[in-house]
Amino acid sequence: EIALFLSQICPENEMLKETLFELLSSPKTLGARGTLLYALSYLDISDAVSVQKISEQLFYGNYECMYKAYHMLLDTLPKLDPDAKAQLRKTVKEHGEMLGERLDMVEDLYDSLQEA
Repeated sequence: EIALFLSQICPENEMLKETLFELLSSPKTLGARGTLLYALSYLDISDAVSVQKISEQLFYGNYECMYKAYHMLLDTLPKLDPDAKAQLRKTVKEHGEMLGERLDMVEDLYDSLQEA
């Protein structure tokens, strides 16, 4: 709650953004990272480092984090410079294949359960 409050009243604070990203990667915040992403959504996350850290939540976060990261990245797209867009495109392609493989395995398992 404090992080969300601070991000709303200090949207230009780079130190706050760095602190929120540190908390986002801390093992102590596992299960509570969605709120940190909501707090980050009030800040400028259009730089390449922020985009990379948000995209990590898209691929490795729980469902809430994945959902929030997806929307944050969509909202940030118009602000990204060409290099940051290219890097994000590369990251999405690399990790998207992995997620597609996982989805295929889940679908195969589901089909096998239907047959068993």
